[in-house]
Amino acid sequence: MLDSRYFVNGIDCSTGDFLIPQDISSDQILEFALRDGHSWFFKERPDAHHASLAAKVERSKNTDYALAPHLDPLDLSQTGWGVIFANDVDPKVVAALQPLLEHRRKQAGNDNYFCFEGVAGHQRREQTKQQFLGDHGVTDAMPADPARGLPYYLMIVGEPQRIPFRFQYELDVEYAVGRVCFDTVDEYAQYARSVVHAETTGPARSRTATLVGVENPGDRATELSSHQLIDPLHAELARLNPQWHITREPAESATKSRIEQILADAPALLFTASHGLGFNKAGAERRRRQGSLVMAEWPGSNNWKKPIPADFCFAADDVPSSANLAGSIAFLFACYGAGTPAETDFPHERGNLAAPPEPFVAALPQRLLTRGALAVVGHVDRAWGYSFLGPNDNSQIGTFQAALGMILQGKPIGLAMEWFNQRYAALATLLTGKLMNAVLFDIPIPAAERASTAQLYTEHNDARSYVILGDPAVRLRLAPP
Repeated sequence: MLDSRYFVNGIDCSTGDFLIPQDISSDQILEFALRDGHSWFFKERPDAHHASLAAKVERSKNTDYALAPHLDPLDLSQTGWGVIFANDVDPKVVAALQPLLEHRRKQAGNDNYFCFEGVAGHQRREQTKQQFLGDHGVTDAMPADPARGLPYYLMIVGEPQRIPFRFQYELDVEYAVGRVCFDTVDEYAQYARSVVHAETTGPARSRTATLVGVENPGDRATELSSHQLIDPLHAELARLNPQWHITREPAESATKSRIEQILADAPALLFTASHGLGFNKAGAERRRRQGSLVMAEWPGSNNWKKPIPADFCFAADDVPSSANLAGSIAFLFACYGAGTPAETDFPHERGNLAAPPEPFVAALPQRLLTRGALAVVGHVDRAWGYSFLGPNDNSQIGTFQAALGMILQGKPIGLAMEWFNQRYAALATLLTGKLMNAVLFDIPIPAAERASTAQLYTEHNDARSYVILGDPAVRLRLAPP
């Protein structure tokens, strides 16, 4: 049995139990890590990507982000801004986003505004980050600089079955990357209008933040996230930001109805930690409800062995039409909170979960963005305790604290998420070193290091999967303290 960091979020809607068994062994995980290692080194040949990860780790010793140090990350005329469309994008989607694109063009200036469309866009599903950079004459593993051919802030447009999540993960190592993806042209237009309004004529936001941590009865995963993530995060953010009104909802009141009340007049920043609802069968319901927040109404797997009713979860359909999220940012810590990949990044789960027919962005953040939210941060795939737990279940919230602290300072969301990207890069560099001898030279991993290597592999995959949904250049427009 593994330590508590292996407790994962995710409740099966059809059974009311966990999506996967909670008794995975470290040897099982290590076996899959070695298989993945063979793919990295021999099949996919992502040498350049691993070089860029190592370069990011080295740069992080001198700077807090991937941007070239002579450029101001708050000034788009220096950092540049760009949009990446699939080469076969619907022209109506491009037209719908024009208010936002023109707004960014004015801020960045013609020389530092980039629109990758048509033959310059993302060419095919299989196109990797390295191929895309090469097509545009950009050198990999270098600090972002629009003078070298690519701006720092990049907004991907489209569904992950056309531009995969993996492309977003890898590009995000050296750039500040977000994605907008909606089901209708009208929703793209609504998001574009709401961002422009929030940054120009809309009212400034009051300095309010709300943290919601669900703690279901007898449930170790939410007990840990409530006490080892939400509680210390609330204490530190309140201590370091005295000009903000930061509240922590009591665990017993973290209900579906309470979330609806909060969204009626949403705080500038909303952070939630909970189980995410999952489905083992494909279908319209999965597309609509996967990643929904399992709230305090769920009595825990020990007390509930039947399908999860809609009353226990907060889903996209539950966001009231009257919700006021204008100019706000949300962070949802939950399994599938941002989306579902074509194949899980945790191979030891592949025999337990039915593969979706196609990857998709979660419906809940999509709905929040169409109700005025500037951006939503969430997790693609499963969310693990590794994100905030160290050895012996010690709380390690430094990454969350740093990123949220920058958001509260009014920094762009893409810049704030560099803390998560740095953590992923550091873990990837360590993991590559651990697996290289075993994979390339058949040198067995010492018995004393097998468990730690399995844990490192899981921690690495978990860290990679945080993404921004929305324009990565958005930031809170705050009223004076």
